[in-house]
Order: sequence, then C-alpha cells, then structure tokens
Amino acid sequence: LWIQSHSCKFVVRMLNVNYEAVCDRVVTGAQAGFSEGMNAPGQTLVARLQAEHAMNVRGMCLRGYVDIQTFFPAVVQKVQGEVERATGVAPDVRRVMMALREGTRHTQGVMGRYETMYGLSGRFPIRRGLGQGCIASPARSKLMLAVVQRAVSKLCNGYKFTGARGAVPMLMYADDGLLLCDNVADLQLAFECVWLVSSIMGNKLGVLKKKKCAWSGTYWEGGEERDITGWEMTFPDGTVIPQLKDSDGETYKYLGTPLKGGFANGTAQQHMREKCVSKCKRLIWMISNLPDLTVEHMGDCVDLALGGILGYYGRSTIIRWEDAEAIEKVRRQALRAKGYLGYDNGFTYSAHGIGHKHCYAHATAALVDQIDRALAGGYGEPVRVAVESMYAASVYKLG
Repeated sequence: LWIQSHSCKFVVRMLNVNYEAVCDRVVTGAQAGFSEGMNAPGQTLVARLQAEHAMNVRGMCLRGYVDIQTFFPAVVQKVQGEVERATGVAPDVRRVMMALREGTRHTQGVMGRYETMYGLSGRFPIRRGLGQGCIASPARSKLMLAVVQRAVSKLCNGYKFTGARGAVPMLMYADDGLLLCDNVADLQLAFECVWLVSSIMGNKLGVLKKKKCAWSGTYWEGGEERDITGWEMTFPDGTVIPQLKDSDGETYKYLGTPLKGGFANGTAQQHMREKCVSKCKRLIWMISNLPDLTVEHMGDCVDLALGGILGYYGRSTIIRWEDAEAIEKVRRQALRAKGYLGYDNGFTYSAHGIGHKHCYAHATAALVDQIDRALAGGYGEPVRVAVESMYAASVYKLG
C-alpha cells in the first residue's frame, strides 16, 4: 500500500479525463462502482428481485459471491498497461502514467521500504498497486475488472428475467462481484471464468469460511422452496467454495445488506428490517441524550440520522409502515422525556406543531428514487432489466 503525492495527483487528474472517457465506452452497465447515477443498493435490489422472480416462476435462484483479495494494492502494473492499450487509452496518457509508476531513464518510479523489527529495509521498486488516493484508480480499476465481466458475459448464460431480451450474468460494485444464474452448471462455469481470468491477470480470489467467495442456491418443489444439496462448487485449483443454506439461517453480507439464498418464505428482508429499526432507535436515543438540544435541533439531527440509514437500506429493503411506527414510537418517547410533547402524537408531525418528519417519508422517498434511477438507467443495465421485468409482471397480475 503506497500513498499518492499531491503533485502527482495534479498530473493524474488531467490524465483522468481520458480514462473516464474510455470507461464510458468499454465498461458494461453491470459495474455500479465509481459510476455516475449508480449505487450499491441498486445491485442489492437486483438480487432481491431475482429471488422474487424465482418465486413467481418457481425456478432456481443461484448466486455466487466473488471477492478478489486486496484488489487495488495487488494489480500488476504491466498487466494494467496492456489492458489500457487494448481498451483504447490514449498512448501519450499511458506513457505518462507508466513513467509516474515505473520511472524513466532519468527518474525513479514508485519505491517502497519494508518496516521490520530491525528498522526500515532498503528501497525497492513497487510493481503492483493502483496507488492509495490516486485520482485515476477508480477508472483504471474498472478497466481491469471489465475484462472479467466480459469473459463471464460471453461464456455464461446468467439469470433470465421474464420478458427481458438478455440475461444478467454478473453484477459488480468496484471489486465486489455477484454472479446470477438459474442452474448449477452455469454457476460453476461462471466461477471458473472469474478464477481463470483473475489468475491470468495476477489476482487471487479469497475463500475464508463463508465471508469471501461463497454461493447459495434454492429450487422449488411441491410449492416449497428448498436448498440445493448434493452439489459442490470448486475453483479449477480444487478449492471448495462454501455454500450458504437458508435452512441453516445463513446469510451473506453483500454491500452492507445481509442476503438469504432465496425467497425464504417471505422473510428474506426481515433481518435487514430489524437491523434498520434497531439502528434508528439507538440513534434517536443517542441524539435525545445530547445536552442543551432544542426541539428544532433534535428534529434536524434525527432527520439526518434516519435519512442516512433509511436512505441507504430503504433503497433495496422494503420498510413497512409498522417498522416506521416502531421507530417513531421511540422518537415520541424521547420528546416526552424532554418535556416537548404531551399525548397528542399528531402534534409531532404537524406544521403547526413541532414539525418533525416521519421516518416513513425517508424510506418511501429512497425506494421511489431507486426505482426511478433503475428505469432511467441505460439500456441493458441489470437493475433496469430486473425492475422492468418485475414491474411488467406486477402490472399483468393487476390486469
């Protein structure tokens, strides 16, 4: 891990214009990290809708979670240079970036020293890493990761939503990947593609119990969702990929949201709802215990706190009215404890009263905004494909 100097940042900021232009041209819509108008909850929403869709059609719901070990510090600079050449980064931009990293005949490149128990080691050249704090690191990383995405998209079928022209084989948010499939053979192939291409580029996939690379799969039989059994996912080197099972209550924390393997009898979002309610309650009590806080300041602080939590998780998890009321009950208790509120609950939210904002407004606004973002997304983007398909299915059911 090495730090980018400020003078180097100024130069790289000018080069980054070309990198961003190339990313807009070659990086697929499945990459939501460092991309304008896209966010992490959008990727989580696709996973939610996959489980809902599989429940509707009584199909298989398979997911593969991909974690590339220490991706940003581990990128091989020579490989990065070849990827940039193949994707059309301007030759002069590549030469300047290579000179900054590896040096020239007259200048040194990036050098490092190990800190040992006997002191610092001698200097040595650093041939890996995109640079901590480098302005161009996000764009350059997307070019590298797009190689993996294109391999999976070309060789794997992915998950097919009803009515969609294409399938969704893979989601990416920075270096966190999610494979979506509807049969075990396709998921095995997808894992092999990711492992093979990543290994060729000098990166490794991490397997640590069930917290790094993992997979889950469910199918429907007799109107009941069941875990897939009797199948072992492995990488080409023989490493076994751990399986998550709904029957054991296991979840995978993907982009901050714990996901179950499938529909889970309608309880797939319950854990996240409970977590949201608990976080919001705790923050309300923490804010209310601050000294010398007026009712107006308390309202502003609570709105900011709840807006941050519900504005993120509420984009991919449905916060129900009863969940919001459980949160607001704590707010009203806190107001009464400080002597700001009697027994008229409506006075809390009335414009002629205290004028606080109900947290249900934060949750619904976040969800509506996420759906709008999805429908306004680029043609073929996974989140747009999933939302349009489920939207059409819901309209069809309503007649």
